[in-house]
Amino acid sequence: LSNPRDRVQWVHALTADPLRLLDADALADADAPVLQRAAQDTLSGRADLAQPALQALLSRRGEGAPVAAHLMLSDLQLVAGDFEPARATLEAALARHPGHPELLAQLSRVLLLSDRIDASGQVLASYPGGPDAHIALAWGDLARRQGLAGDTLSAYGQATTLAPQDARAWQA
Repeated sequence: LSNPRDRVQWVHALTADPLRLLDADALADADAPVLQRAAQDTLSGRADLAQPALQALLSRRGEGAPVAAHLMLSDLQLVAGDFEPARATLEAALARHPGHPELLAQLSRVLLLSDRIDASGQVLASYPGGPDAHIALAWGDLARRQGLAGDTLSAYGQATTLAPQDARAWQA
C-alpha cells in the first residue's frame, strides 16, 4: 500500500513575513542593515539571496546574533519546505534564548507543519511565561489543526486581545 500523501502535490499558502520581525530591538542591532536587506530580498522574491546572508550573520555573530535573524531564516526554510533545517535553526536559537515566546511559537509551527502535532503542543506547553500573543496564536493554529473549534476561537481571541495590531490572528 502507498501513502496518498506521497502521491499528492501539496500546495500551501505559506509566505515569509520578515517585516513583523524588524522591531525596535532588531533595528537597534549592529547588523540591522543585514536584516533589512534580507527582508527586502525576501519580499522581492529573492530568498536565494536572503538565506545565505542570514546564515552568514548567524555564523559570524554566534550567540550574539539577534533573534530576528533566527526567525527570518527559519521562515525562509519553512516556506521552502525544509522542516528539519528550520527546526535546527530554532533549537539553536532557543539554546541561546531559552523560553523566548516567538522562538517557541515558530518552533511549534514548524513541528505542526511537519505533522509532529504532539511535539508542537509540548513545545507550547513548555512556555514558562504569562500571556503572550505569539504563544496564543500558535495555540490557535494547533487547536485548528486538531479540529477543536472552541479552543481555536479562544486562542485567536486571546492573540487579538494581546496584540490587536498583529493581523495574523485576525486573518487566521
